[in-house]
Amino acid sequence: RAAEIAILDTIASDTQRLLLALLPDEEKGQAAEFEPGQYLEILVPGTEARRAYSLANNTNWDGHLEMIIRHRPGGLFSGYLSNAKPGERLWVRGPLGTFTLRENGLRPRWFIGGGTGVVPLISMLRRMADWGEAHPARLYFGVRHSEELFFTEIIEELQQQLPQLQVKLCVSRPKAHEHNYAGNVVETLKGDLAAMTASPDCYICGSARLVQGVTETALDHGVPVAQIYSERFIPA
Repeated sequence: RAAEIAILDTIASDTQRLLLALLPDEEKGQAAEFEPGQYLEILVPGTEARRAYSLANNTNWDGHLEMIIRHRPGGLFSGYLSNAKPGERLWVRGPLGTFTLRENGLRPRWFIGGGTGVVPLISMLRRMADWGEAHPARLYFGVRHSEELFFTEIIEELQQQLPQLQVKLCVSRPKAHEHNYAGNVVETLKGDLAAMTASPDCYICGSARLVQGVTETALDHGVPVAQIYSERFIPA
């Protein structure tokens, strides 16, 4: 599908929010339909290469597709975005992926994301808020430095919409004066899993190292493997 850049702004250290608007299509309409947790592939302008990015928003009739892009040295698409402007056209393919919410009654849902790996988890929480779902829920958002945090206002709004949602912003390398953050996300999770009363469904997204560390920690604390869902991000 063809889409135009509607908004492109910086929201954290080396991190941009990209909002695309699908162009009207006589056959497919304009609505953006996908499951929270899915992703799109974007054709990098001037190349045959595609890059995959998770969606942060939810299905909507306006054709809006929201993604968070972390700039990486030599990154093909993030390099393009450095000079991109609203109104430019891109081609997208999707939705793709099976990292989506599972219906398992009212079992607790714990969402653990590292860096931009929190993006599909925000989409899942937005769906829960839109549908008024009552599952006990926790969000662990892990970064190295506080400057890498983003969507904090959106997370606060989600807490208002989902009173049962507990949030821990996990900064592994805080500054000397920063005492309001939890530490390393895996270590923080260990303590909470040790005190849990019911095994949660764990939704994990981030680097291969984070996914492995969180998965091993969950298994070590008795979470059944069937209740662990994950997706690894590969820098590109």
